[in-house]
Amino acid sequence: MGYWFLHTLSFFFSILPFWVLYILSDLIQFVVFRVFRYRKEVILRNIRNSFPKKGEEEVALIAKKFRRFFVDVFIETFKLLTISRKNLKRRFEYSNVEVVQSFLKQNKSIIIALGHCGNWEWAGSAFRIASGFPVNGIYKTISSKAFDRLMLKLRSSFGMHLIPRNKAFREILSKKKETCVHAFIADQTPAIESAVWVNFLNQETPFFQGPEKIAKKLDIPVFYASIQQKKRGFYVAKFELISETPNLSERLEITKAYAQKLERDIMQTPHMWLWSHNKWKHKR
Repeated sequence: MGYWFLHTLSFFFSILPFWVLYILSDLIQFVVFRVFRYRKEVILRNIRNSFPKKGEEEVALIAKKFRRFFVDVFIETFKLLTISRKNLKRRFEYSNVEVVQSFLKQNKSIIIALGHCGNWEWAGSAFRIASGFPVNGIYKTISSKAFDRLMLKLRSSFGMHLIPRNKAFREILSKKKETCVHAFIADQTPAIESAVWVNFLNQETPFFQGPEKIAKKLDIPVFYASIQQKKRGFYVAKFELISETPNLSERLEITKAYAQKLERDIMQTPHMWLWSHNKWKHKR
């Protein structure tokens, strides 16, 4: 499918009221996961391995809730085309944005690490609105050029600057004199040769070194963004300081602290993490 077809389809979804979108979301969820059984075994295997003490009924319930939540986030992303700043700010709140603004107002850049937990697609745009400071979002390019172009359009709707993951280190270093936020969704699966291994959800798990390396190189604070859902279509995020002085931290201390905070959030609301992602396709 070409870009303009995808854009037109996205625009159609974006102008629909939320209550209509959620009816469509339930229908899409049924077709994708019940009819086509999209990644059914991957989802169930990931949940079973992460929660070995849970029985099959609990595993199935988490999977069911995840399927609904996943399609909701997908549908909500299209809203970035037409949603107003006021409405997005109302639907995605930052409860303590002042803790990161205090550094930014001192002309000190920061790194924010989040996971595929909660509505990660709204997080960058909502923070750009709430803080008023430039945001660089580090992203992984999508193989489909048309879909990649569409996602860039959606994610940059409120002025967030997107940087491809393979160019992040170089471009961030080139902006070291600017005061801005560098946002990483840091739980994606890295290339195995550059991964570091952390015990996460009862499994040895590969993580990126990028956020920690950049934080140490620039010696800038690192925060974790914990995102929770208040109700369908409404989220609240809270910042937690991981390290104010990365150069004084031990190797992997920042990465491990990030993984622990993300794991805690997943344990609290397991259906809100991206279980369809094959995080454990590589073994140590």
